[in-house]
Amino acid sequence: MLTAALPALAQEGHEAVNEANNPLTPKITINLQDYYIPSFMDAPGDPEANQFLLRGLIPSDMFGLPQLLRFTLPIATSPDIPSGYVTGLGDLTLIDLFVLPKAGSMTFAVGPVLVIPTATDEQLGSGKWQAGAAGVVVAPQRWGMLGGLLTYQASFAGVEDREDVNLLTFQPIVNINLSDGWYLRSSATWNFNLESGNSYIPSARASARCSSSTRA
Repeated sequence: MLTAALPALAQEGHEAVNEANNPLTPKITINLQDYYIPSFMDAPGDPEANQFLLRGLIPSDMFGLPQLLRFTLPIATSPDIPSGYVTGLGDLTLIDLFVLPKAGSMTFAVGPVLVIPTATDEQLGSGKWQAGAAGVVVAPQRWGMLGGLLTYQASFAGVEDREDVNLLTFQPIVNINLSDGWYLRSSATWNFNLESGNSYIPSARASARCSSSTRA
């Protein structure tokens, strides 16, 4: 009986980790993430930067459809060449995801995106109001989770002398569950600036973490 119970407990642990990391789990969630950028390519003085992200998820059923309101507010430190660095709030991003019926084990969601120019310094935000759309697909696995988040946003108002925004981003979701609540997780976001034609795809990386998302 003990031999049979151990695999069952391990599977329950994997399912709990998947639920904590699934961006479409319909529970109130607060996530804290920090991204450190050690250097920029072709930038004088080899500057560094940092982004601390406050992310949250609020489920609702307005209009009779399951929805997930996701918000992201960065607190960023960015180089302000040649004077040094500036720290403050970045732009607030709101995504209202409508969760679609499951297709097998996969869950899909789509919805509008709104970016509010809340940055406290021009180095920390675009100075533009932006709107667009987002799509998410998540496929839990016995060993972890696969998925992706795709967003598109374009500016429609804001500071006239700032560059217009026309941005496509994709964030692959790859989680590999370990034991005792620990897991390996990808955290790279691919950025495609359709306005300038530039793109940025971070080097492949993964981080080991323990499931610690706060959900209510």
